[in-house]
Amino acid sequence: MKRYLLAPLASAVMMASTGAVADVSPLDAIPQDTGFSGYVAFGAASNKLESNMVTGTSLGDFDNERTSSLTKSPSSETESSGFINGEVRYTWANSRTQVVLGNDMVDALRYDLATQIGVRQEFGNSGVVGISYLFSAFPTQVFKDPYQTGVKRSDTDQTSNGFRITWDGIIGSNFDAMMSFREVDVDDEFSGTALGLSAADRRLLERDGDDSTFELLYRWNVAKGHTIAPAIRYIDRDRDGGAMRSEETGFQLSYLYSGSQKWNFSANLYAANDDYDKRSPIPAFNNKKRDDDILGGSFTAFYNEPMGWKDWRVMASAAYYEGDSNISFYDSEVRNFSLGMFYAF
Repeated sequence: MKRYLLAPLASAVMMASTGAVADVSPLDAIPQDTGFSGYVAFGAASNKLESNMVTGTSLGDFDNERTSSLTKSPSSETESSGFINGEVRYTWANSRTQVVLGNDMVDALRYDLATQIGVRQEFGNSGVVGISYLFSAFPTQVFKDPYQTGVKRSDTDQTSNGFRITWDGIIGSNFDAMMSFREVDVDDEFSGTALGLSAADRRLLERDGDDSTFELLYRWNVAKGHTIAPAIRYIDRDRDGGAMRSEETGFQLSYLYSGSQKWNFSANLYAANDDYDKRSPIPAFNNKKRDDDILGGSFTAFYNEPMGWKDWRVMASAAYYEGDSNISFYDSEVRNFSLGMFYAF
């Protein structure tokens, strides 16, 4: 496996659902001065992955190409890697307008590899509205035919491109809203070919399609330096294959501590159910319709200005994701531990 990745690989692939919605940096607000701002983060990570569908990114993959059975959960693979991500923003203070390029801080804490280019506009007390184009600068690696057994499965690129709309501080309130729409494309889609399925049954397994995500979050400042942010999230995965089409409904609870000059903490819990549309055509799955229970969590700590270094932070994080499916083949698990440096400018 290549040892240098854009972000901690396993979580980048699997944990878009479990991140810190409460930004621990001041980058969320539009600055009062005209000019550049942003951040860069880099370090090292240890990643554990269990998945029969995903094998990594275009920058590196896990050694999970083989599976011996369609009726068993995937085996686990552990790898170490480096990571780097960042974002650059330019602000026109008089018009309260800002352009953005890179990995949003909130996405980075979620380990989401999406790269964005967009614009944010402050409308006085009505809040900040943003629109961004999202694209896969480094595609996810998935298997061409995940259902091959006893042989080395070949991988292919899965990309997602689309746009996102955000509204922070809706009408002066503590509510934030987000909508995103992405087109998902698998370059070489051969799902079910090795099993000799009919063309109609193979179409039920196609992973191309559209993903739509809707999130509503409330920031509750319970005490000085302590913020709790509950959120609800709905994801519609309108994939071409009916057996891969699903609706995920989840609840997230985040906690942010920013009451110390030296320490910031962010902790998150996420629970969801992902209900699929059609029954699987794969005989080994006994004509079941897939249904996944999802549980995830993350914890991130920042130590500010180590050794007096202005605008620098030491960052450490741990993240966990588990997808428990009624079809064992689709079980998944991700564990990530990372340590690095964060620089805000």
